[in-house]
Amino acid sequence: MASVSSRVNQLIESLPLDFNQFKLDAKPASDQRLRFVWKLFEGFCEQLMEENLLTDMSHIHDIYEPTERKSLLAAAFEAQQKGSWKEFLQHRDAAEALLEHIHHHFYTTTQPPVTGKRNLNPPYGNFCTIVQSSGMGKSRVVDEIGRKYLVISMNLRGEGTRGFPPPDNSLREFLTLDAMRKTAMFYKTFLCALFRETLKYLKRFVGKETPTYTEIASVFRQRTMDHKSFKTAPGREAYFTRVIETAEQLERQNETLEPLDELQLLSDFLLDKQAPKEPMPAVFLAFDECHTLAATELCTGRSLYTELLSVLSKLREGSLFTLLLSTTGKISDYTPPPTYDLSGRIVARTYHVIPPFTDLGFDQMVDSKVNDNLTIHDVSQIRFWAKLGRPMFGSRFRFHRNCEIEILAFAIMKLLGGSTTVFGDDQQFACLSRRLPVDFDTSQLAYHQAQKQVEGHLRVCLQVDPVVEGMVTVAPSEPLVSEAAARLMRDKSYVRLLARILFSSRVNKGDCGEYIGMMLAIEARDHAVYNLQVSMSSTDVEMWDPKVAANKVIEVDESHKDIDFNFAHQPVDRTVYRNVSLYNLVFTAPCFLRKLFSIDFSNALPSRSHDLHKDQTLSSLLASAKMNFNHFIKVHESAAIGRANGRFALARGAGLMCTNTQSGVDAVVYYTYGDGYLQENNIGAILMQFKDDPSITVTDMDDFFDLMDPIRLGILSDETSNPIPIVRIVFSLASAKSSILLRENDHSESKFTSFDIFCSGVSHRIFRHVLKGDEALWRALVKASSPWRSIYTSEFSEASALRRAQNPLAATASDFYSAYFE
Repeated sequence: MASVSSRVNQLIESLPLDFNQFKLDAKPASDQRLRFVWKLFEGFCEQLMEENLLTDMSHIHDIYEPTERKSLLAAAFEAQQKGSWKEFLQHRDAAEALLEHIHHHFYTTTQPPVTGKRNLNPPYGNFCTIVQSSGMGKSRVVDEIGRKYLVISMNLRGEGTRGFPPPDNSLREFLTLDAMRKTAMFYKTFLCALFRETLKYLKRFVGKETPTYTEIASVFRQRTMDHKSFKTAPGREAYFTRVIETAEQLERQNETLEPLDELQLLSDFLLDKQAPKEPMPAVFLAFDECHTLAATELCTGRSLYTELLSVLSKLREGSLFTLLLSTTGKISDYTPPPTYDLSGRIVARTYHVIPPFTDLGFDQMVDSKVNDNLTIHDVSQIRFWAKLGRPMFGSRFRFHRNCEIEILAFAIMKLLGGSTTVFGDDQQFACLSRRLPVDFDTSQLAYHQAQKQVEGHLRVCLQVDPVVEGMVTVAPSEPLVSEAAARLMRDKSYVRLLARILFSSRVNKGDCGEYIGMMLAIEARDHAVYNLQVSMSSTDVEMWDPKVAANKVIEVDESHKDIDFNFAHQPVDRTVYRNVSLYNLVFTAPCFLRKLFSIDFSNALPSRSHDLHKDQTLSSLLASAKMNFNHFIKVHESAAIGRANGRFALARGAGLMCTNTQSGVDAVVYYTYGDGYLQENNIGAILMQFKDDPSITVTDMDDFFDLMDPIRLGILSDETSNPIPIVRIVFSLASAKSSILLRENDHSESKFTSFDIFCSGVSHRIFRHVLKGDEALWRALVKASSPWRSIYTSEFSEASALRRAQNPLAATASDFYSAYFE
């Protein structure tokens, strides 16, 4: 850090005035020095980063006095937020898609059909929600619309919270304080004042000039949004102060007010200024962080938010559209379902509800797309992964001069929902769902869990159906976020984390033990990347429950009902934010297999071999096979696991979980071969098949491996003269007897080379990281992955038999047919 300090002092000496008292080797002084150092940091930070002297925010802890650190870190955060906002989306598709969404629904309201009659099924109101998780660009998309259309944006985020744009504190307090008097009449008064003062504001700066509508909208945006400052723009603050004063004056006068009349005056003024030709509203309102209103319930059972909606619904005839931005919450709070309107107009389909908008897109910050000239090392870096996924990470990373450690620590914080003290149920699910494609079931409880994940833990909302209050969510492929989850998981017990989620959450538990198999692969990957040691015994492993830790070894029967899953919520180690080390994220296939299995297959010969690969060992054939996955994603099509998609998966550090209808394989992880270039003819794979049928034995393995034909599956081409060796693994997880073996080569002619491994059971004798004391827990997980079996299991054997008899033909056990067939 001496070089950083020296350079800062040189920069101070270069200033035209004598600022030597503020050098870093000077004694801590007054608040004046503190204020100066803050400004100094803002001024010199960019130059220091360009000179590669300041690459990590943790350097602040090394070069500044303790009394200055908090202020400097706050300044750094603000600088990053402002810089991120400046990085406008390279692709403005999201803004265009939102305008199309508005145009479609606004057109059906304002335009009569060919018959000359008004549309019989208009929207309940000209408003819709933009529902999506943090960092997806909700506010920036609305700001982008403000370049062309008049957008009055109101940020209701809480005071003292960090974020950009800054909150409108005075406006939020006016709209929320003394909630009991905030009735529909209050919001009518507020909207009247808002439209009236906006018209006055526009007339003041338009003057005698005759600008177009678009020019007026652009100037209004510039004057009411300071994109250079982290604080509310003075012009914006003065504007809302006048709105509040006018609203209070109108409220004292106790007049009968109609917002539609004030809106008409404003829209007439705007539409007279060469408005866009397409049928779009003249005025947009945008309430950012609108859940602030929904969170306040009135004695009537309604909320401030629903009172606002009831007023907005009366403005259907006006040239107005309202956007309501939120990171979800209860859907019925933000978009009323048909049962909301007590008059029955929505239920009877007289009106329809405009569906929420969720389509903001991904990967907007990618500056150069993946091509054949990139290697696996090029795409296996934090700097590359930061640009994939939501724009929040890519824009922040770019502005911060490519600081990999800082952006990874930031991703950890966002994944945890901002918490630095608790690793509770929500945080645990967030981490696990970023490694494995666990999904929620269809219960109401699962629906609320999904909402919480979208709201606070970066889960993405794909679709919202307000009619049935349904939500489709996913933890998508964001390798940076998955790596953040990996850093949080690596000092935890993987099996206990998986058990906690599968047994305690409303999630689909799988059909054939696929989550258990993929978790074993994930743990092997982490050990390969982080070089974790397996030196602890089963009695030394860290437990979440102190009672269990005291017992040293967990004793369980075959039912998970007897396992104590009341885990204590451990605090997250705060040092995770400062001690985020960088690792080589690429590892070889032989290394992965050594970390996965207790037996080393390095010197094994192929089970099936092409003529060019006979008598060559696994370590020699796969020495150049390089991997980089840190999560699995479930695909929707069988064709998605082909070698062409293998390149895409490698670029995102992803393995693929196959669709339910896929034959012969359940999961695939890919590797590059030879020189490591991401070329279609340079992709190999490890194919995995999971079985939870206890009747499967080693005598059945030939049938399973025959189904895992890499040519039929599209993994390999049958036209190549030098095929890439692959690995095929069958996990017979439910077998009572533990065993592992490599399939022998029958020396028959083969178009490909493969190493076929068949493993039975889940034991420390098979898998390197399965501890002996955890074997019963692994078996309970395998049993839970076949939920249909638990349906037919009763405390009494006779009752179980009768239950099976009530569903003939459902399975092969004799009870399903013995009552009617000999």
